[in-house]
Amino acid sequence: MTSARNTFFLVLLGILFPLHAEMSLSKLKSMSPGIQTQTDPLSLKAVVSYRKKKVLMADGEKFFIAGAYRQYLNEAPFFRGTEFILPDSVAEEVISELGIPVGIRAEKNGTKTDIREAVALETKPRRGANFSFIVIDPGHGGKDPGAPGPKGLQEKELALKLSVTLATVLKKKFPDKKIYLTRGDDRFLELGERSRLANKLMKGDNWGVFISIHGNASLSPKSHGFEVYYLSLNPENEESRRVMLRENQSSGPADVRSIESWMLNARIQTESKMLARLMNSRLSSRLEGLVSSRGIKRADFAVLRGSLMPAILVEAGYLTNPREASLMTGWKYRTRFALGIAEALEEFSVKVQNE
Repeated sequence: MTSARNTFFLVLLGILFPLHAEMSLSKLKSMSPGIQTQTDPLSLKAVVSYRKKKVLMADGEKFFIAGAYRQYLNEAPFFRGTEFILPDSVAEEVISELGIPVGIRAEKNGTKTDIREAVALETKPRRGANFSFIVIDPGHGGKDPGAPGPKGLQEKELALKLSVTLATVLKKKFPDKKIYLTRGDDRFLELGERSRLANKLMKGDNWGVFISIHGNASLSPKSHGFEVYYLSLNPENEESRRVMLRENQSSGPADVRSIESWMLNARIQTESKMLARLMNSRLSSRLEGLVSSRGIKRADFAVLRGSLMPAILVEAGYLTNPREASLMTGWKYRTRFALGIAEALEEFSVKVQNE
């Protein structure tokens, strides 16, 4: 990516909002045109809508409803008098869910991450930009075996098998796109190097996605299911993206680069969540009868930090569950797993360039 102007529409400079671990709906409404809010202190419910999307929340409930989907939250929104208040983590989820063009900067305050500032900005879909590559990252490798499985199976081996099968399917599904593996054999790669390799592929209007493949582990052999993760918002992760942005695009005034990093963080969070949701849906369909979904989650995975593109991590199943470990090494599971990811990427490509 050589210019933020290729991806983003307009930045409304100088509109900074001091926030302290929470945000009222009235404040959120003031941050971007088109946001509509409704509150009802009697029923203790609130609605936020943006364009054609809508989120329904209730006082004290750790989830919101978006269409037919229920998004679980780490904290609950609440009424304070007649004002409906969103804790910072809830505000991030709502902004990401609705695709509201608002960038968030988080800072550490003791052990709590607070929203300190936000900047209003306008973005546009990636129309005209070229979804040209997909990077598959087989987890672990070399001196890092990952989690152990039955009969000497190691996570690094499983991740590579799943990734190679996925690469084969994607090459057939997307002949117009370049498919890359961060490793094609049993070698060790530093976590930061994996996203750095992917970032180097972004040139001009070309962009792609980053998918890290792993196997899960638990003390209980009964734990089962796959999970899809996207990166949580915190100061360390935002700083990692800022560093990567400076490496990829070192020219220009510092204040412009700072705004670009905010815009990039806002876009990546929204798109990564969209990709995670589509991935979870398609994998659930393809793996029905084999492995069930444990849901979509946010986590602070180091391998996703610094990625300048939509990025997710998939825990394909539990190596510590003998049944799942056996399934995941088999052709049937690996093929269905790959087809589910391919279908999610196809749908994502359309959505992200039109919404």
